[in-house]
Amino acid sequence: KGYKYASAELGECYIFGYGVKQDVEKGIALLNQGIELENPRAFLIMGDCYQLGLGVKRKKSKAIDYYIQAFKKAEWDAALKLAENQYKLGGIIKKYSSIFRFLEVGADNGHGGCCFNIGLLYYYGKGHRKDLRKSKEYILKACDYGILEAENFYKLKFSKIGESSIEATKISSGQYFVNILKKWFYKKDISFEISFLYL
Repeated sequence: KGYKYASAELGECYIFGYGVKQDVEKGIALLNQGIELENPRAFLIMGDCYQLGLGVKRKKSKAIDYYIQAFKKAEWDAALKLAENQYKLGGIIKKYSSIFRFLEVGADNGHGGCCFNIGLLYYYGKGHRKDLRKSKEYILKACDYGILEAENFYKLKFSKIGESSIEATKISSGQYFVNILKKWFYKKDISFEISFLYL
């Protein structure tokens, strides 16, 4: 009683069936209460509803509008959602500069998933010039936040064990085959593919 964020949290539970029987209609009603109270999480989850078509007609533009509102209210999961949408909307030519800006804000505010993804951007030189020092810095931050894929990426790319393993698979063309080490990747190859895991 008196906890103003309860409606959004309970709404999220009903929408996705977390610990209660799924009731999307009830969840949407609770989210709307949260939105009236300016709860950032309510805006974020309502964005998910429009993104996925849960209880509302699926509409990506509306989802993005809600994510932007959540982002402005310092809900940093929204930074990752906006970056992901920008990536998917980019088509063949990805708008990495916009992706980078969203992730940078989230990462600088302690979001582990944003840290991991911005580390990948620095590593592969997407949206910003390649910078292995900064890549390592952000990947380590993601590790501190408990992001398992960041730990695996660090082992493969930055640790001495990872470096020696890669060197052993080096071929004459200068490219690398990862073979058994592929299991460390969420995305299957060493060409750049952003990894939106922590939504």
